[in-house]
Formats: sequence, C-alpha cells, structure tokens
Amino acid sequence: MTALGTDLTALLHNWDTYWLGWGVRDRGSVDGLAYHVSGVPHPILNGVTSSAAPASEVLPELRERLRGLPWVWQVSPLSRPGTVDELLAGGGVDAGSLDVMALDPAAFRPVAEPPAGLSVNEVPAEADLGPWVDGYRDAFGVPPEARDLTVGVERQRSYDAGARTRLVGVLAGSVVATTEVLVTGTVAGIYVVATQAEHRGRGIATALVSAGVERALRDGATAVTLQAEPGALGVYRRVGFRSVSHLTSVYFAPAPAPAPKSSAAERAPRTVARST
Repeated sequence: MTALGTDLTALLHNWDTYWLGWGVRDRGSVDGLAYHVSGVPHPILNGVTSSAAPASEVLPELRERLRGLPWVWQVSPLSRPGTVDELLAGGGVDAGSLDVMALDPAAFRPVAEPPAGLSVNEVPAEADLGPWVDGYRDAFGVPPEARDLTVGVERQRSYDAGARTRLVGVLAGSVVATTEVLVTGTVAGIYVVATQAEHRGRGIATALVSAGVERALRDGATAVTLQAEPGALGVYRRVGFRSVSHLTSVYFAPAPAPAPKSSAAERAPRTVARST
C-alpha cells in the first residue's frame, strides 16, 4: 500500500494499460512481460513497463522487436530485484527517475478559475488529431518529421478496458496544451501533460491537470495517479498530488538494422577472364 492507502499495484496497472495502448506496431502483455512499440522515434513511446523474467533473458528478443527505435525500460518497485543493474550491464543508460504520484479525492484542490482566455475542451473521438499532436509534440521532443506518423498512431491507439478522454487547452483558437485521462477500474491515470514553450509559467498545465482530475472523478475514479519528472512536481502538488513511489528509466539507443544477407551467387568466388 502507498502512503495514501492506495495499492501501488493498482496504480501501476493503469500505467501498464496506458502504455500498452501505444503499441500499435507491436505489443505484448504475456508471462509478466509488458512492452509497446509505437514506431514513433521517441524513447518513451516504445519500451517496457514490466517483466517477470530476468531482464537478461528477455533483452535479446526485445532488441529485435524494437530494432531501429530508441526505447526505455521503466523499472518500478514491483520489478525483480537487480533489474536496473542487469539493464545497465546489457547496454542501457540510466536516464533518471520519475515520481509516481497519487491523489486522494478528499485532498483535491481544483483550479477555481483558469488563466485568462484559456478554455479546456474535450477532443471528440472523430476529431482531426493533428492539433492534439501539435499541442504536445515539441514539449515531448517528437521530431518534426515524425508528426504525421504520430497522428496516425494516435488514430489507432485504443483501449479495450477503461475510459479514455483527451483534453486540450485552447488560447485564441489554437491548442497550446494537452492532457489525457485513462480510467481503469477505480484508478485514473493522467498522461500527456504538455504546454507549448511560449505559454508556460501561466498555470495552464495546472488547469489542464485539474480538469483531468475532475473528469476522472466523474468517471468513477477513487484514486488518481501520474508519473512526473522532478522539475514538474510543483504543478501536481498544487492540485493535491503526493509522491508515493518512483520509477527508474533505462534508455536504449536504436539498434542498427541487420546487414542484408548476401545470396549464394554473391558469396561464390568469381572467376576473372584474362586475355592473352
């Protein structure tokens, strides 16, 4: 149990479910191994969230499935002891940690009034998802050339279990911020919290997170969770989130594509005719 009395397993189940949804190219959740491959060249959009087997046993297969893409293995406190060390020994790089945060509805402090001119809107299921992607692409570090690919992945991303809601912050008719809510059972997760650089420092992200929590509670959640970088903790604490655990991120650079196999004819020795 966490300090808030919420089962950490339930919080991380929501997190697992969310990232599996990104696996539109390939994904799996069998025998304790959960991985997702979106095909977008961004590490967090490809990777692993859990494995019951030792990392050293599953790394060779994962390298093949994720070949050509950057990816991250997020190691939680529920992972096997020694997982981080195994991943580092296997060529991974320590990419820092994320706080696992949780909010008890009784501690929720909603934003009373959003920043001037900001409207928070739900993205309809049938909407053009280009503005949604543009709202978070730069903040996430998705390469410009991968914009259309990301839009395509977003169209395919779906969840069999759970209610998913996309929210955008709009100023002067343009999307400037995003957040997403996924409810699984009685736990809601907040994801894709991003604000375009020129609009930061105005409380927009806090307003979006607050709207996300309100939507989660309407959808029946009794606990809300998210994962945050150290520099963003203040945004979430302002609405009532507390740190309850952490994740360690281990990064793997893209593995090169294998060299093409030569044909038998190409491998045969060549005879060069010489004139006399």
